[in-house]
Amino acid sequence: AGGSLARMIRPNERALAVAIDEVIGAGGQLSPGDFVDVMLFLPQDALNPDKSAQLVIPALRLLSVGELLGPTIDGQSAAKALSTDEKLKLEQRRSSARNVVLAVPEQLLSRLMLATQSGTLRLAVRSAEEKNLQRYWAGEKDLAARLDSTNRNLVHFAQLSLGSPPKSVAGPGA
Repeated sequence: AGGSLARMIRPNERALAVAIDEVIGAGGQLSPGDFVDVMLFLPQDALNPDKSAQLVIPALRLLSVGELLGPTIDGQSAAKALSTDEKLKLEQRRSSARNVVLAVPEQLLSRLMLATQSGTLRLAVRSAEEKNLQRYWAGEKDLAARLDSTNRNLVHFAQLSLGSPPKSVAGPGA
């Protein structure tokens, strides 16, 4: 049996909720079934001397946006018991949702959990032209794990400037 989310994922996936706001959630334009890249911004602090940004996990499927659910794994509506008016109300509240649920490959779950606690996340929507959803429904497994690489495009803040990185200035007595 299982609940709605349990019927939306494959055995090697886990459904994980992530808090969003209008900026993190692509301006309120996310929809169940979209594929997103999870990006991470790490601010400068005692443990991180340079600001940096990186791709945490590519191509994760959105299972839900707020209360609006996508289809189950067999393509059926997860909200089939709702009336047309109730579905319309959920769709209208989609843009102000405060959380999304992502289908995360089990082996990448810890990475996403650490990222949610390490810095600021952003969800970058992938193009529908990539046909990720069609490939997922056709049975292609672990799309995110396949697109993942050890080089997740770590970009330090100093690399974004047009000049060279700042030089260390030795203080008195150095």
